[in-house]
Amino acid sequence: PASAVFDCRMVGFYPTTAEPMAGLLRQMREAERRPGVLSVSFAHGFPWGDTPETGSKVLVIADDDPALAKEVAQEIGLAIYDRRDALLPRYPDIETALDIAARCDGLCVLADTADNPGGG
Repeated sequence: PASAVFDCRMVGFYPTTAEPMAGLLRQMREAERRPGVLSVSFAHGFPWGDTPETGSKVLVIADDDPALAKEVAQEIGLAIYDRRDALLPRYPDIETALDIAARCDGLCVLADTADNPGGG
């Protein structure tokens, strides 16, 4: 196997069930069907991890073809980078969030997204 990594030079959130990320995942699966491509992965790490390695990267593994791995990693990585604005999370400001919460029926949770309240 030959592998290549493309650094998207981004840190972010990537919900995979909604566009544009859902389409990017389809593009990754399509790339894996190409002759010689064994695996395409997108690793985006933990945005609050303060390390030089933190960030979004594409890893492609090809069957004894470093040039193919590099080409596909760059192709997918640039597709992700090109959609960077659309991938930005859009959250309401606190006043708007409180207005929305006040209109909810039942329990409503306002949480700091960096706090990982569902983590246990």
